[in-house]
Order: sequence, then structure tokens, then C-alpha cells
Amino acid sequence: MKVAWRHELVVRAAGLAQPELGRAVSGGLVSGLREDASYVLEIVDGARHLYVDDIPLAEGPAGRFAWAASFFAGRVKVVSVNPKGVETSYYLEVAPASQKVREDQFASMVEAIRQFDQRLLLGEAAACLGFGKAGLGGKFDELVRWERLRQHGSAFLKCVEAITRMPHASLKPVRQSVPLAQVKRLPVAALHDRRIVALATGQFPEGENIDSIQVHVQVPTATVDTPANRAIFALLKRFQHALVVLQAWVMKDRGELSETDAFGRCSRRLEILLAYDADVRRLLNRFPFRGVKKPQTTAAGLTQVAANPTYARAYRTGTEALRLGVEPDFAIEHLHVSPSWGVYETWCYVALAEALESSLSVEFKPGKSKFAGTSPDLVLSAQLPDGRDLELLFQATFRSDELGGTKQAWSLSRERRPDIVLIVSHGVEKRTFVLDAKYRSGKSNVLDAMASAHIYHDSLFLAGRRPDLCLLLLPGESEVESLERYETWETYGVGLISGYSVGAEGIQRCVAALSTWLFDTRSRR
Repeated sequence: MKVAWRHELVVRAAGLAQPELGRAVSGGLVSGLREDASYVLEIVDGARHLYVDDIPLAEGPAGRFAWAASFFAGRVKVVSVNPKGVETSYYLEVAPASQKVREDQFASMVEAIRQFDQRLLLGEAAACLGFGKAGLGGKFDELVRWERLRQHGSAFLKCVEAITRMPHASLKPVRQSVPLAQVKRLPVAALHDRRIVALATGQFPEGENIDSIQVHVQVPTATVDTPANRAIFALLKRFQHALVVLQAWVMKDRGELSETDAFGRCSRRLEILLAYDADVRRLLNRFPFRGVKKPQTTAAGLTQVAANPTYARAYRTGTEALRLGVEPDFAIEHLHVSPSWGVYETWCYVALAEALESSLSVEFKPGKSKFAGTSPDLVLSAQLPDGRDLELLFQATFRSDELGGTKQAWSLSRERRPDIVLIVSHGVEKRTFVLDAKYRSGKSNVLDAMASAHIYHDSLFLAGRRPDLCLLLLPGESEVESLERYETWETYGVGLISGYSVGAEGIQRCVAALSTWLFDTRSRR
């Protein structure tokens, strides 16, 4: 009997024939897949459940599961659960759609974002990219905590379980009252008892019972309330608190998912968190933690932890499970990234910031926006040589408000969130230029996307003024040449820039348009 195929993931193309595209063993990788395509997944040895990004897949005929890659380029984690509840992980490598960007262009975009601020890559997508050791936390702290907890949580709890089987203990002097006959050496304080003095001087009354004399002495007693146990206790309590925070996050997080997928992922993640929580509660009710007075991390505790291999292993895995922040190192771990269009939107902002710095001879610095209520994900500020101030906002929020409202930045219709907003200020004069990245191709898709340019141009207000221009950024060709002409932009206030991608001319054309807007007095309407 051949057993080499057991516990293998088989990937097939969707359709009637369903040809095999690749297979992988536990921890293995199947590459060559494309975003916005559909596939059929199968576990050779059988699987009761199959999850992609914790979203359960519906089982179809012959034990196969249908899955659509959607707009997710990167590494996708697949988890199968067999009838016994044993989990096995596999990975799928999904490439970007070729009609939008090439694989090398997409890789360059990802690397550019890494160099700028890798936290901007994090998101809710099924796809993953490699990240490594500690850096700064950010708006995706819960997402990072979830991934780290999933990776290291079980190992941490197993290490703590080992501690409960052989806990660290020490001898602690405890003041106790014991019979005089059991005392080998009398403390000085015992001489305050007249009976003991009388006994020592031979004047002890006849008929008095010596056994009735009790002496208070320091007796060495074993205790588990040690610095090492307090340190692990503190770590376990932090782990428990993280579970509470993550449960709240899981309940409200849905990303870009449908209601069905969001409910499935929420149920799966809550099941995992509740299982962890049950294990933590069970461990806290066992020794040594039942005998520890308070959670506390001290230098003495860390010294004791380091000296004990079991404790050191538990502390190391526990801190890994709770650690936040990321740094680029493809070899260490994977965290979820934004979908392909999210990566493209972010890269457009990063590329524009770098291009403007070079073209305008300015230095952008991160900071806070002067315009309250916009709540952008990122703000870069600079000053032009003529003294005007620039703000480059990434995904600022223009909240809905009525005419005559008090908001400085607002939307006449519902809440809007353009990808990039450039604001130039000089005294009371405020002017805006809006750019919206669209990860689309094909004439009909581009024309459909133009709706957002018209909406932004008509509905957004900053300091009582609409944007001067609202342009779409496209990675490929637009097939609508009239919308790329400057005359169209000047006449209607909307348009698009195609070829905004790595190595293409779109970035230079965008910078030229912005320079004209900034310095051509005709554009100052």
C-alpha cells in the first residue's frame, strides 16, 4: 500500500475536467496560481473541514472544495481538519493578474512599501507575505497579535502545562509556634517566657507540663510563590487579556468579506480563542499558580526563569505569542497582507511621495493633519520653497455633513475615503487634488470606475472648496485616451492617468500634472 500521498493537498483548475495543477504535503507550497481565478482543493486522505484564512469552504462532490483566489496575490494558508480534529497546514502561492501588473512589478511594489513602512502592507486578505522580528506596532496590532498567538499560543500553553507538573519551589522561613521539645536552638525572644527561664535555671515548678510550652521560631517551608512563578503567572495573565481583546476584535472584524464568509471566519476564530481561554483558566487553577500571590515580573524572576529550561522555554514562546511589530525577513513568519488592490493603492501613495520629493526638492515628514476629522492612515507634510505648506494624506475620511456644518473636511453625500489627497495651503487659501487608485483593466471597467472621480469631485469639500482635480490612477492601459488629456482635466475636473506602475510613465505624468497644478496660476481657480 502506497502511503506517500496521505495528507496531501491537491489543487485543481475549476471546470468539468478539473486537471491537477499541483499538490503539497504538510507545510508544502503549490505555486503558479493566479488571482481572480477559481480552483478546486482536495485533501487526499480526506478532510472534515477546510479553511482558507479561517474561512470555511463548502464541501462539494467527491470531498472537493471550491475556492476563488479573488484579488489576493501572495501566500495563502490552507488548514485542513481531519475527522479526529488534527489540523494540517499547506500554502498556495498566488500571482497577480497579468493584465494589470507583472509579477516583477508587483514584487517591486511590495518591496517599495516595505522600505517605506511595512505596516502599510498588513490587512485582512487571505494572502500572506513574510515578516520577521520586532518592530513598531500600529493600526493592525490585533491582526499581528492574532497571527502570533495562532503560531505560538499552543506551544506556550504546553510549556506552562509542563511547569504545573514540576513547578519551581523554594524554602521560605515562616514564623510558627511549635512545642519546646521540637526546638533545637532557642531564639533570643524565647527568653521572654518565664517558664523557659525557670526551666533553664532549674526552677521549673513541679507538676507543670513541659509539653505545653510553645515557642515561636522561623521554620523553613516549601513555597511556590517564587519570582519565577510570578513571572510566568504575569505572562499567563497577559495572554488571557490578549484573548479577551482578540475576541472583541474578531466579533467586529469582517474586512472585505461577504456576510456568510465573515460569519464563518468569526465562528472559527472564536472557537480557537475560547479553546485557548479554557486552557488558560484550567492552568490558573492548578499549582503553582494557585499558590502565587500576585503576577509580577522582576529581575530576580527573570534570572530564575533563565536558569530553568522549562521556564525559559515557556517564557520565550509566551513573549513570542504576545509580541507586536514586524520587520522584513522572508524566512521567519508570514502575516496577512492587504489584497492586491490594497497593495496597489498603498504603492501609489509611496511612489508619489518619493517622486514629489525629488521633483519639488522638498522633504516629506510624517505627522498629523491640520484638518481635524479626516483621520488619514498616514500624513506626510512638507513646505514648498515659496512658503506654501503641503499635506499628502493617505486614505483620509470625509465624513457626511450638511451645508453650513462645522466640519472643515466633509462630504455632501455619504462618507467618502479617497486614496490620496494632496492639500496645498497658503494662509486661508486651501486647495486640494484628489487621486484614487483603481486596480482595474479594460475599457468597461475603467469607465465604470470613473464614477468615483465624479463623486469625489462633486461631493468632497475642504475649507469650503471642492477639489480642483480628481484623477484615477491605473496600473495598465486605460483604452479611453480622451480621459487622459489635460484639456479634459481642465474642463471637467476629472480624468485618469494610465501606466501608473513600476517602470512605466504614469508616475512622471502624475508628477507633471501636480506640478502644473501647484505652480501654474491658471490652475488656481
